[in-house]
Amino acid sequence: MRLKACQACAAGKYSSGGSITNCSLCPAGFQCAGPTPPVTCQAGYFALEGSSGCSAVPGGFYAPTPGMSAPLPCPPGTFTPDDGSLHDECQLCPVGYFSNSSGQTACASCRAGRKHPDLWTTMRKVTSAGQVMLSYHEGAASKDFCTCDEGARLSENECVECTTGMDCPGMGEVMIKAGFYSDTDFSIFRCSRAIRCTGGLAGDTCTSGRAGIACAECLSGFIPAEDGGCKKCGGSDLIPFVVCCVMCLGFLAVSYVVVAKRGEEREGHAILMAFTSMGLLVAVSQQISIISQISVVFKEPLLGVLSIFHVLIFDIEIFNLGCIVDFTPLRRFVLKIFMIVIGAIAIVGVHALFVFFRRGGKFVQEMHVLSNVLGFFALAFYISVTSTALSPYQCKENPNQLWTAWKFESVVCWQSEVHGLMLVAGSVALLGPLAFLAYSCVAVMRYGQEMSQGNAGFLNSHRFFFGRYSSDKYWCTLFYLLRSLLLSMTPLIPNHIMQIFLAQGIWLAQLIFAVHFKPYRSDGLNFLEVDCSVCLVCLLVLCPFFAEPTPEMSTMATYIALVVVILPCIMLLFGVVVAVRRHIGQRRKQTFKFFLCHHKAGAGSFCRLLKIWLQNAPGCNGSVFIDSDNLRNLDMLFDYVGFQSETIVALVSKDLFRRPWCVGELVVAQSNSVNLIKVVFPDFEPYTKNFIDCYVQHVPDILQLAPEGIDLPMVQNMLHWMQKQKTIYLPESLSENVVADLCKHIISGQSGSISPPKPPAANLNSEVVILADQTNMQAVSTAYILSKMLTPHFAHNPVMLPKVWQEGQTVLGSLKAMLVICTNGAFEQLTFLNQLIRAEELDALPLPILSSETFRFPTGRFLQEHRPLAARLSEDPDAVLALIESVFRSIAVVFQPEHYSSTDQLLATKATEIYQRLANPTQRRPVTGTGTASLSDLGKREIVTQAGTVSNLSDAESLDSEDWSPGEVLAESVHERIRT
Repeated sequence: MRLKACQACAAGKYSSGGSITNCSLCPAGFQCAGPTPPVTCQAGYFALEGSSGCSAVPGGFYAPTPGMSAPLPCPPGTFTPDDGSLHDECQLCPVGYFSNSSGQTACASCRAGRKHPDLWTTMRKVTSAGQVMLSYHEGAASKDFCTCDEGARLSENECVECTTGMDCPGMGEVMIKAGFYSDTDFSIFRCSRAIRCTGGLAGDTCTSGRAGIACAECLSGFIPAEDGGCKKCGGSDLIPFVVCCVMCLGFLAVSYVVVAKRGEEREGHAILMAFTSMGLLVAVSQQISIISQISVVFKEPLLGVLSIFHVLIFDIEIFNLGCIVDFTPLRRFVLKIFMIVIGAIAIVGVHALFVFFRRGGKFVQEMHVLSNVLGFFALAFYISVTSTALSPYQCKENPNQLWTAWKFESVVCWQSEVHGLMLVAGSVALLGPLAFLAYSCVAVMRYGQEMSQGNAGFLNSHRFFFGRYSSDKYWCTLFYLLRSLLLSMTPLIPNHIMQIFLAQGIWLAQLIFAVHFKPYRSDGLNFLEVDCSVCLVCLLVLCPFFAEPTPEMSTMATYIALVVVILPCIMLLFGVVVAVRRHIGQRRKQTFKFFLCHHKAGAGSFCRLLKIWLQNAPGCNGSVFIDSDNLRNLDMLFDYVGFQSETIVALVSKDLFRRPWCVGELVVAQSNSVNLIKVVFPDFEPYTKNFIDCYVQHVPDILQLAPEGIDLPMVQNMLHWMQKQKTIYLPESLSENVVADLCKHIISGQSGSISPPKPPAANLNSEVVILADQTNMQAVSTAYILSKMLTPHFAHNPVMLPKVWQEGQTVLGSLKAMLVICTNGAFEQLTFLNQLIRAEELDALPLPILSSETFRFPTGRFLQEHRPLAARLSEDPDAVLALIESVFRSIAVVFQPEHYSSTDQLLATKATEIYQRLANPTQRRPVTGTGTASLSDLGKREIVTQAGTVSNLSDAESLDSEDWSPGEVLAESVHERIRT
């Protein structure tokens, strides 16, 4: 047999060797490319039977293991791309894609054809540690895995972004956060009180018993509960309403009676401070309530404290009126407005009853009481009334772009019919505050004209408006009304930054105003006003910490703000308590035992002398008031008269009833039924009926008392009243015995005439004598005052104790110094000049004491005119005239008890100066009978001026000696220095 040569197997076949005569087909999964045995195809490749090579797996398929005879299709949720790459495994569809069939070369996108493609993804629920969680899903095998991404929700088969207040974890699930409300339509409203809106599924976000937008309303028959929800009405839930009605009526009645009583008599400083402090407390509370309406989220416990102040802006939910009527927002708002009207009607009713039973039906005469009561409440609650009327205009924006009323959260602004009705009612109610502001402007403009006409009736009927302020600050209420109006409008601004900025500007202006003008009649009230303004400004400074709070800063700001809110309230309450306590104390025991009412020019020095004696007299167990010592604030003058003095001692000198402020003191004494004693001076001439009837013609300046609430009829009534009061008559001459006897009469309250002075001792033996014009009671009073104040300085040397010379006494030769009380007319009295001559004979040092600011130094013309008088005293009249001139060669000392600025301390200082002059006497020029001491020489000397300074008058040499008056030149010089 012929053997053939071996042949190579064809491609796709193989031979295992040996005696095989035929080649076998290459098995599937292998490749047979030559004589070599079959080679296994790698993963990602496959080969059919008889294949000479391995084929790459096409897209949509994969070959996971070597030796695959055919590729496997990728299951749903996976794919392999048709890009010629090695496909040994399928890829999972990425997040946001899916594949719902096998053999896919690409996954379909969930975002395809969507309005908001970025909001779509693929998610699924997984269980981890026993909790079901949402997770992003790769390899989604169905379109059903396409869903909304985190932060989005499904709406009409489209994913939309979740708004503020939503918690959207994904897969279309939506939870409403606490503090927000949403119905099933996912329209988000912000709740002002987070405890009302507990969160949860849309449509079920309100706490128990609440419903409506922002969970603002209680269900019918329910009332607000402490936990933020609402509870069913019970039998005892009407108690707050009943108690509120009783308290309001009682408060109105008591307030009316108190205000009416204030109208009957002039109010005292203490009661004024109590009323004004209470008014400030109400005003500050309302201003704090305005801060609570700023668009920031306050935290507990500050939020709870701020809610207390809502009572003052007529937040009537706390009175449980929902148990009486279905309390819709519109009804609640209308009821708030009618509360104001009902309050005004109640005041009118109380007034009618009061006038009918207590005033005999004199309604016209008592109209000023009604206007004061209504005005008092209008001012006290101006912010509340204005804020209530503006409340429909105060809207806040919600996450759903809708606006709702701040105080009526279930009412949608500008779109609902209810809001339209509320706007109409609020606009009508706003006319009241605006009309009151307009009336206030008219009152301020009329004030000057009415006061110039002495119309105190205008002031009495507007005491609520002008009473608490100083008379020159009468317009200040207008400033505070404008402040209140602007503050009430602040919450209307929708941006919290602008709200804070505007409120800060208003309160800073209020602070500057209070510091600069000090508008109130009491320094204590001005201090409280400044303190409250500072606290309000500080509270606003803390508000930004609640706008975008961090937990730590918000907590710290909450407690600081809590202190700032409580502090002014405590201080104002303390002010009320102190004022009331002071008022009660004044009722029990007055500050001053005696109040000395006097005319400075006619009885100033005598008044000072009387005070010195009264304070040391037996039986006087209290202080004695004299304005130059005790009056520091003119606004307090009438308070001292009417409320702090037990007895008014009226020193009735010639012109007492022509001095407006003295007359005002007597009017206040009469209106407050203060005990009064008249001390009538010898120069007083009883006034006639014509003087009373035509008083304003005699004393036109009386009209300046109108700002103090004193008019002409009150003055005329006082003049008639004065004629019936206890009267003590002074004798023509004055001595220490007269003053002592007068003190006994005053302390015992006896009327009668004081006996004339007893004849003095014939001889006056003292080294220091005080010489005064015995015909001038003021001069003699000055002498006795000076004697009293010099006595302590000479305790070590009794022989130098100064004594006052009296008519008929002879000065003995022991005289070393004579204190000459210089008053107008003194150098025209023969007895006075005789004592000067006696002092000259004894070579005693004369020391001029200027006791009257009207005194003028003797001029050349004076000396010439009085030459006949000098001739009556001496054969050498020139010597007498030279003697008069020589008195003023010593530097004069000003000692003026009658001057308004002369206090005990100042007079004591002057007395010390006089003592030092007496202890160190200077050598004076000899007096000749030729009159060689010229007035030009006098002009070169230094003379003490009224203000206690020393002025050199050497410039007076150029003046004519007959026309020159040193006193006049000095006065002009001093005035010029003061102006400079």
